[in-house]
This record gives sequence, C-alpha cells and structure tokens, in this order.
Amino acid sequence: MRPTTRLAVILLTLTPACMNPTTNQSDAGVSICGNQKLETGEACESSYVDAKGVVHNEPIFRASGCHKGVLRCKDCQIDASQCSEYCGDGKINGTEACDGSDPGVKVQCSSGSWRCNPDCTLDLTGCAPMCGDGQIVPGEQCDGKTFFSPCHDASGTLTCTPKCTIDPGTCKGGYCGDGKKNGPELCDGTDAPPCYGESTRAACKPDCTVDVAASTCTVGFCGDGEINGDELCDGKAVPACGVAGGTLTCLPNCTIDPKSACKGFCGDGAINGSETCDGKALPACHDGSGTIACAADCRTDETKTTCKSYCGDHTRNGPEQCDGPDLTTCHDGTSKLACKLDCTVDASQCKGGWCGDGALNGNEVCDGTVVPSCYGTGKVVCDPYTCTAAITTSCTAYCGNGIEDGGEPCDGGAVPACHNTSGIVICKPGCTIDKTKTTCTSYCGDGVRNGDEICDGTAAPPCHATGTIKCNADCTPNLAASTCKAFCGDDIRNGPEKCDGTDLPQCHNATTPLACKADCTIDPKNCTAGWCGDGKRNGIEQCDGADQPGKPCPAATCTADCDYDDTLCP
Repeated sequence: MRPTTRLAVILLTLTPACMNPTTNQSDAGVSICGNQKLETGEACESSYVDAKGVVHNEPIFRASGCHKGVLRCKDCQIDASQCSEYCGDGKINGTEACDGSDPGVKVQCSSGSWRCNPDCTLDLTGCAPMCGDGQIVPGEQCDGKTFFSPCHDASGTLTCTPKCTIDPGTCKGGYCGDGKKNGPELCDGTDAPPCYGESTRAACKPDCTVDVAASTCTVGFCGDGEINGDELCDGKAVPACGVAGGTLTCLPNCTIDPKSACKGFCGDGAINGSETCDGKALPACHDGSGTIACAADCRTDETKTTCKSYCGDHTRNGPEQCDGPDLTTCHDGTSKLACKLDCTVDASQCKGGWCGDGALNGNEVCDGTVVPSCYGTGKVVCDPYTCTAAITTSCTAYCGNGIEDGGEPCDGGAVPACHNTSGIVICKPGCTIDKTKTTCTSYCGDGVRNGDEICDGTAAPPCHATGTIKCNADCTPNLAASTCKAFCGDDIRNGPEKCDGTDLPQCHNATTPLACKADCTIDPKNCTAGWCGDGKRNGIEQCDGADQPGKPCPAATCTADCDYDDTLCP
C-alpha cells in the first residue's frame, strides 16, 4: 500500500489546476503570467489590452514605471537591471507619494496611520490627515501655502483656511478647485471634457488634470493625449510642423496655440506638407457633383464626402496627372514615379520620360500639346492619361490612328508586309520604321526595290524620257508628283517594257491570263499558248520579235503588236 499511496501523491502534485475561462485564472485562483492582465502577485505584464480592446505590445507595470532608465518585465516581475529609480525600489523618487517604508512621506496623521500602495500612492483610509502639514490629501483643497494652482488672475491671491479650504479672497480669474474649468486647467470637478459620442464626461483629478485611467470614455476626449474627435492636437500629440525646426504647442482645449513657432501644419487652414485638405481649404470637385469633407487629421473624410471626382479619390480625373496609386509609369522600365498630394507627378527618379511630361517618348502617340498633325482638316487632342490614343474632334487621318495614311510608312500595328518570312517590321510612335528593332530584311520602306514594289524611297525605275519619279510610302509611284511621264510603273507600256500594270498582252489561250511583274516584264503564269512578246510567232501573230517569216519586204519591221509595219516597203 505504501508504494501505491506515494504514486497517488506524485500524480496529484503533477496535475495542473483546471483553467477557468471566465476569470483567465485557474480554479485555484493562481494568476496566469502572459494573459495580458495584471493579476494578484504580478508586478507587470509584457503586453496588455486596453479598455477599448486594443492590444499594446509593450509592458504595463502595476506601479508608475521607471523614472531613470528603462524598466523591463520578465516573467511578470520587474527587471530593474537598466533602471536606477522606479516604484518599488524602496526610495521616494519621480512622482511617487511613497515607496515601501521610505520615511520621507510628508503627510501626517492626527490619528491612525497611512499605508503605501504597490503603485507608490498613499492609502489614507486608516489615517486622519492633519491639516497644516503642507501636504494636500483627499478632502483638502489646499494646505498652508500649498495650492494645486495659484489664482489664474495674476493680480489676485488665494488664502488657505485653517480647515484646508480655499478662500478666493481677491482672486477673480478662477482657480483649480472652484468647480469651473478655466485658465490652463484641463478640468475642474465635474466640469470635465465630454466623451466623444457619449453623454458622460472624463474623470478629473483634484489637481485639475484629467484622470485618464479612471475615465470610462470609449472613443476618447480632449485631454486623453490622443488626437480624436474634431481635435487638432491633444497634449503632446501634435501634428508635424511643416517648417524645419518649428514647434507646435497644444492648448488645453485641444487646438493649436497660434503663438507656436511653426508655419505650416494641420489646422492652419492651408494645404501643405502631407495634407490633402485643411479645414475649409479643400481640393476642387471636378464634376461639381457634391461637397468634400475634411477630417481633423487633414485628410479627406471619404465617409462624409459626396463629390464623386476630386484629387484624393485615388482615380485620375479632371486635370490630375495622377491620384494616389493611379499613376503612369516611367518609360525606362526601372525607375518609379510618385504621386504628390496635389495630384501631380514626382518624376525626380525617372530618367526615361513619362506620359504627362509634355515630350514624345516611349510608346506615346502624343503628350500634352505635342500632338500629331492632321493630314486633312480638324484638330487632334491628346488623351492625358495614356498618351497612346488620341481623341479627335473632326480629324480622321493622323499618325497614331492605326491606319497607314498621309504618306506614312507605318502606323502602330499597320506595318508593311515582310517580303520574306524570316522577320517582323516594327513601327515607331512617330509612324516611321524602327530599323533597330525590325528583323525583316526585305519590306516596303527599306529603300530597296524588292518583292512587288515599283519603287522604294529614292530607289525608282529609270525614266524612259526625262524627269524624276516620286515614290509613295506604300512603294507605288506618285504620278501627280512625278515629272517623268514614261517609266515602268505608269500603267502604260512604253520604252523597252513588255507590260506595265494592267497594260499587258493576252495569252493566245484566252482563258489563261498573264500577269505583269513590277519590273514590267511578263509573268506567264500558266500560259502555254504563247503571247505577243514572247519572241515566238504563234496564234494570229504575223511576227514576234526576231521571229519574222514572210516579211513583205526587207525594210518591214515587227511592231509591239506582233504585226508587220510595211510603210517603208516600195
């Protein structure tokens, strides 16, 4: 039985207490270190959850923390290795009223005694305070010459009665303890800041400062040290100053002190720094569809704004170059653009140009006022957001419409055909062939007559008479601009030509047509019956070239129509 009994004791010792989910403590009442709650036996927690349910990843101490240095929390107990003065070191320092058994407490009891709380505040429940010891304790408004504040009117004076109550005497400007918030006070008695969105007010300390810990406001109030509601600032929580070296000071009513040495801040009524608005200084509503509301942090209040189009709605519209994340890219592909709060582009890091810089670069068809000319009548207007498409009023022919017109060698995806299949033709935004990227070696526009081209740039057929030949961008002759009136490509057989365009002989087999090559020679196709000009007399021909049997006389000649010209015969 002895071994069995000993085993039972061991098992009982190792069995953990059951957890109570309601209290976050064990059923045995043991505190749980690490549950973000200060419980009995714990001096601190490494993190905590505030009254609003927000988790703070920083330690919370039962006492006031470190006065000099850094106080750390380890296993829910104070680690004072980096702190020289803190609540719990047994010495009164910082804002402490007491610390352990330090005899430096100045409060005297007429009867009973005081106790020092773990947070270094006095527990006077067992002490009948002595009025006259110079220390203001609960129940006293003053003590001797000690007041929470002097008279706010510098010309008046306060007097402390033998019962430690205030006699205002000649003070007309108010004082801490008169029940009215005045002067530099954050509150006074029940005259405390209202809780935003609630019917309650914040709690007030006897020294006319807000008791944040005792306040039950869920949203916040002026004096809680956080900017909320319609506040411009709150205590040390002030907006950034827009001028280097400037400082802002917050007044007790949570507005900026106009005497602050800062020019340019949230609340000055002018949009500057990182602001999108400031009070009544608002961005323009582009479509006039509604109004714009400005929040206390000088950002557009989207929940109250009814305007559908304005700088700050994260969509480019109106005259904006960008709007938040909606902005174009830098053409060099590596640098980045940034959007300023006034919806203009910050291109300080971009070296390759961008849509909106007013210069034609990248794959742009236009940019601002830099637009292609209209080949006919009308005006071309550039799309400010893409620079790759144009909005036209009446112009239908221009570089950028994707159609080869106006003498263009190409336009966007409209490029000349490659005479071989070994490459592609690339068109630049200015409607010229990009020869550095084009891999095709034979196409209209390469300056060499090839394929079915009649001409290509300055490469033109010879003139049978006198004059010059002008070539269109599509590698056809410009008859109107050419001064030569007889050349291969004018659609009239002349000179040594065997044909010219549609001016060509017929195959003696009428069902099999011939074709004319670009060099004005015959392409027989499938013609086997012969034709006038093939050098062989066949069909109804009298002769064909040198094939001249049965000449009427030696002086007769064979014409281009394969007939004899006997005008010189006797």
